[in-house]
Amino acid sequence: MNRPIPVYIRRFIGEIAGEQYQTELPCPPPTILMQTLDNLRGKFDEQKTGYTVWNIVNIWKETRPNLGTADLSRLNLLKTGLQYEFCYYRKDCRYNSACFDNSIIADKFFLPQGHNSSVSSLAFHPKGKTMISGSWDNTIKVWDLNTGKCLATMTSLPGILLAGCSFRNLHPDSQLSAEAKNIMRQYGVIFDENDEKRWNEAIHRAFPEG
Repeated sequence: MNRPIPVYIRRFIGEIAGEQYQTELPCPPPTILMQTLDNLRGKFDEQKTGYTVWNIVNIWKETRPNLGTADLSRLNLLKTGLQYEFCYYRKDCRYNSACFDNSIIADKFFLPQGHNSSVSSLAFHPKGKTMISGSWDNTIKVWDLNTGKCLATMTSLPGILLAGCSFRNLHPDSQLSAEAKNIMRQYGVIFDENDEKRWNEAIHRAFPEG
């Protein structure tokens, strides 16, 4: 697939493939979309994979209630945006989290950049270097006026929905800054064994009987 599929076709494909049931079954059977992704694992050249990964991930986003069971390992995800997408779900005392091990990722597709709703207020710093914006998405963002970069996000809602997701051994072509990595860690992302230990300890504290 060398171009994005229209949204109405994506939703139709997802429903035909039964993707809407994948997070409800304890051992979901593989679908044709999963098998297609399996054939693309380890193939990172965008000229060969085109928009196939992008189309499949968007089908999942539009038909599954969440991406908690998604295996997105060993894929080129540089075109794929997952801001504000639940990449985990909790059932009883257990988290089911997506896997991104050995994939190529870019932090801009995981960390919220702009607002997800209308901007309701603006305020400029007296020195003219930064600006603060408030939005109906319940976030306040600080912006660098010279670069246009979002410097900070303050929110009462989770902006990074990656709790327990594994990002081990990311492909060297990944575009992930140390700052972004630290932010993702604060939301429960697992990059190494130490992160996994902290995550398991946090789960045990939250669900001591689990």
